Formats: sequence, C-alpha cells, structure tokens
Amino acid sequence: MEKACKRPELYIKCSSRDKDCSCPTKKKKHYKKWKMSKAKSIRYSEKKWKYLRKKRRSGKKYKSSRCYICNRPGHFAKNCPRAQKQVSVYISKYAKPIKVIAFLDTGAAQTIMNPEVLPKECWKSHTKHFSTTSSEVFSTHLISRPLKIQFFPGCYLITRVLGSTLPRKDIVVGWDIITKQDLIESSNAPWACEAFYVNKRSEQLANGQYQPEPHVAQELFKYLEESLTKKQIQQFLGTTNYLRDFLPKIAKLTRPLEKMLKKDAPTWGPNQTKAIKELKAQL
Repeated sequence: MEKACKRPELYIKCSSRDKDCSCPTKKKKHYKKWKMSKAKSIRYSEKKWKYLRKKRRSGKKYKSSRCYICNRPGHFAKNCPRAQKQVSVYISKYAKPIKVIAFLDTGAAQTIMNPEVLPKECWKSHTKHFSTTSSEVFSTHLISRPLKIQFFPGCYLITRVLGSTLPRKDIVVGWDIITKQDLIESSNAPWACEAFYVNKRSEQLANGQYQPEPHVAQELFKYLEESLTKKQIQQFLGTTNYLRDFLPKIAKLTRPLEKMLKKDAPTWGPNQTKAIKELKAQL
C-alpha cells in the first residue's frame, strides 16, 4: 500500500486555501524557457541603433563639406595639407637649399613665390597684370632671378618666379612649371584632358589615316622564296603580322607556311613557294 500511494496519479489534489498537508502546490513545467544568446543580443541591439543614425544626404541640393583629395571633412581641396609638398630652392650653385612648402595649383597661370622666402638681392622690379575668373584684376611687382627648384631628387627646373604675398603659403606652383615637366598635357577639351581620348587603330584604318611603314615591306623582300628553315619561316610570319590589316585574305596565303611549323611538318613544296611570291606581289 505504501508503494501504491506514492504513485503520482493517485495523489489527492489539495487546494491552497484548505491546506493541512505537505503536498507541493507548484506545478511542474515541462518546457525550457528560451533565452537569446549574448552574441545575438549584441547583434540585434546594433541594428536598433542603425535606424537612429543621421543619414548622409547627397545630391545637387546638398553640398559636401569633404575634401575630394583626402576625403576628410573640415576643409576643402584649396586648403588640403596633402596638396602641399616640400621642395628645395637653390639660389646659386654652391648655396644651401631653402626648404619651402609648395602648393601645386593647376588653376594658377604662373608660379608665384612669397618675397619673404628669398633675400632682397634675388628680386627685381617687374610688373605683370592678371585677371581672375570673377573679372577682378591684380598685379605683381617683383620677379626673381633664375632659380633652381627641386621637387624631388633628379627632378628640378631652372626658371624665374613672380613675387607676391601669399597667405599661409611659400610658393604656388602654377601651370607654367607643370607643363614644362610634362606632368599634364594641355588640351582644348572643355571637360577632359587629351589623355582621356583614345585614338583607336580601327578608326584610323577606316578613315585611311594609318599607313604601314615602308621598312616593313623591305624586310619581307630580304627572305628567299624557296627552302626556308623553320626559324626563317617564323621570322617571315612575324613580319607579315604587321601587315594583316592592309593585305586582303592574308590568312589564306600564310596557311601553307603555318603548316611547316607543326610537329609532323611536310617537306617544302610549290605551295609554300607560291605563298611567298603572292605575299611579295601584294606589297
């Protein structure tokens, strides 16, 4: 009887009000409470804050406050520190170099230096007038004697520079020095430089602007018409590749010669001799 009374289905359910026994009143739960892992909770918390961030606005209405050279906010390309470069200025052959900070500006027509950089004996009076894009006119009243400006070892230029006060700058390297060093090629295009335009060879051939050089044809006439070695055939076909765009049906003419370069090549015959004669006749 003791074992039978301990069976759970035979227990007497006691109410919590009239309870005089020691029966447990808490019900057993047969499921496990699901909890989110720590890694997932961090990931979901980051997503919530993502929608509260201020979105970046772009378009014609909104102007960017970032510099397009270094892509950092707070300044524009005109005052970018990356556009400045330290150069050396030599007054004479045996003088010590003067280290100055140069600002490369493609919008400046001529190179201008601050007069405080060089001694007074390096300057002389010279007046030159300039006009800005806003139709304002300003003039410079100094010009230096020939100076040697070294941008980096092995790259230097001997030139004269104009003298004018430059706020927070030693020297502004203008378009005159940039073009002399062939760093940028001048162009009449309103939106792009000449380097961005590619003259396709196929367009030149269609318009008849491109013609083969005469020395290519002269090289072909130096080869014999019979009994060429394997190396001579390779050289002959390599020279004819320069004329593929000008000779019609050249693949049909070179096919007998190409067979001579295979592993089990046939002996030299009249077809190979005929191919060389026809190629020379078309030049």
